[in-house]
Amino acid sequence: EEGRRHVRAEFGVGDDQFLIGTVARFSAQKGHRYTIDAIPGIIKSYPQARFLFVGDGPQRDNCLKRVEALGLSAYVIFAGERQDISDILSALDLFLLTSIYEGLPLSVLEAMSVGIPVVATQVSGTPEAVLHERTGLLIQSADSGAVVESVVRLLGDPELRERMSRQSRLVIRHHFNRKFLIKQVEEFYDQLIV
Repeated sequence: EEGRRHVRAEFGVGDDQFLIGTVARFSAQKGHRYTIDAIPGIIKSYPQARFLFVGDGPQRDNCLKRVEALGLSAYVIFAGERQDISDILSALDLFLLTSIYEGLPLSVLEAMSVGIPVVATQVSGTPEAVLHERTGLLIQSADSGAVVESVVRLLGDPELRERMSRQSRLVIRHHFNRKFLIKQVEEFYDQLIV
């Protein structure tokens, strides 16, 4: 709660505003541009929405320029690299990851562990974590329209967000901790054998 207040105050985001965030390296793979291209459609329905991008990388300047070209600078915060990721996540109302391809994205699991509903592309390992309609919404990759639709739907349905928040925490607690530990141990042994 303290972390949430602190981060929102730092970025000038009020309690009556929605903060939608992405924590990911700025690389083409992460599909930031599909999030950026969805922003005009989202703010048409929710002008009080703000968008937070955490991370750095080769595509950052392109993304900045795209935001400026679309006249969205007032709605978008580029926070750069951050160490306080758990506080950042707890400050969000929605977590967004529009990757073109992905392993099992740790940022999604971290967001779920603090009960933040997720909108993510249905690629590679993501559907293992994001259970469609339960812990978040899965969308096709490279589809800004689907981003708009899903985000607008969740922002308009506080009960659904609350339910997803509870489910997310449960899934992480029961499913991932154990699975992760086993995987880490197996990888450790594999390295010893090589």
